[in-house]
Amino acid sequence: MKVVHYSAGSVLIGDDAADALLDYAAALARRSLAATVELTTIASGLTGTTKFLVGPASELVAVPTEAFEDEPDNAAVVAEMRRRIADLDGRPDARAL
Repeated sequence: MKVVHYSAGSVLIGDDAADALLDYAAALARRSLAATVELTTIASGLTGTTKFLVGPASELVAVPTEAFEDEPDNAAVVAEMRRRIADLDGRPDARAL
C-alpha cells in the first residue's frame, strides 16, 4: 500500500494504483493535458472514492506504508490508465511499461 499525498490531503491506495496514477499524471503532463481519475481509496479508516485531477500541474507524492487494511480493488482503473499511457506515448501495448 502507498499513501498518496495531494493538495487536499492524503489517502491509501494499492501500490499498482499509486504507481499508475503518477505515471498517468506524468504522461499527461508531457502532452500538456489533464484528466480526472476516480479510484477507490482508504481515508481515515473508511473506504470510499477519491477523484483526482491529474496533468501538468499535478502535485502528487506516493509513499510506501505498512497498512493493515486490504488494498482497494482498482484493477480496472489501473488497466485503463496503463492503456491511456500507452496511447499517449504512442505505444500499442501498455504491458511495455
